[in-house]
Amino acid sequence: MRIRELTAVAGLAMSLAGAATAAPPKYVVVVDSGNDGAGLFDASTGESVDGAWIRYSDWGLDTVAGTPKDAIRVGNQLWISDQIQDAIHRFTLDPFAPQYLGSIRAGIDNIRGMEFRDGVVYVCNAGTSNGAPGPALVLFNRSGVNLGYFTVGDPFDVMYQPSTGELLVTNIAEESVDRYSLAGTFLGLYHDSDGVNGIDFPQQAAVDPSGTNDIYVAGFSLPTGIYGYKNGAQTAFVPIGGPRGIAPIADDQFLFTAGDTVYVLDPATGLTEAVYSDSNGSFQYANVITFYCPADVNADGFVNGDDYDAFASAFDVADAEADFNGDGFVNGDDYDAFASAFDGGC
Repeated sequence: MRIRELTAVAGLAMSLAGAATAAPPKYVVVVDSGNDGAGLFDASTGESVDGAWIRYSDWGLDTVAGTPKDAIRVGNQLWISDQIQDAIHRFTLDPFAPQYLGSIRAGIDNIRGMEFRDGVVYVCNAGTSNGAPGPALVLFNRSGVNLGYFTVGDPFDVMYQPSTGELLVTNIAEESVDRYSLAGTFLGLYHDSDGVNGIDFPQQAAVDPSGTNDIYVAGFSLPTGIYGYKNGAQTAFVPIGGPRGIAPIADDQFLFTAGDTVYVLDPATGLTEAVYSDSNGSFQYANVITFYCPADVNADGFVNGDDYDAFASAFDVADAEADFNGDGFVNGDDYDAFASAFDGGC
């Protein structure tokens, strides 16, 4: 069965090899806990594309009070962490009609930010219910299998720093940003604050693509604002009331959230502009996410033999990467889903 399936996919790969597609679109996904969902924003301008892109109510996920916090891309899915529901809700990565795929609940409690790196999802956890470990990063593979955890301070966000290959964790217990290896070894402090003259209640952190700073961090409590850091030292501060989320967009600007409004910040001038507001909204974390047609497994903007090779290699060893339909199993159903998507191209 596997040989027949992979041979058929190989035929599709040969027929579509070299077929170019348009560059996959990018959006900023902004989580909205006031409306229990997430919106799409333009990754260049920060303007709203669809403020009601995902709503819990469409799938009955709002029957229990929730506080969605962060949304990240995990393979060909979108995962949304919910701090109050103690759940990670999974959706198809579709900018037009996302579908709910199920939820992860075991081993997590009072969760916040997430990061996906090298096949592992790192989830900021604080509570001890549901078999959760307390303050820690809980690890999952892309199929939602719990891989264990490692202890950290009270984490509100975790991000990967490409320049060092490390994880940076915002720690609200110590008002610090802490450094960890991907394996969970504590590597020291990136930045330590007294919470009075520096950042207090650090929430989301984001890489500065311009290289002017290493990262920007949203400081939620007084002195509230957006903080810039280089080599662990504070290099910038823009006073903003109660920011939670921050994400880089075009022209070295940043989209950030505060209360019921989404803003664009120009760090060079310190000027901010409100681009979206919703009186019922309570905007949380924001991330730039590349949306791609499902068969573009390597997300390079093309559907060709490279995508077949990536899928076939994972499928042959039943790797979670080949769990194309996201049901937690690698089998013929995934082949059928991939083959269908591959045949359609982009």
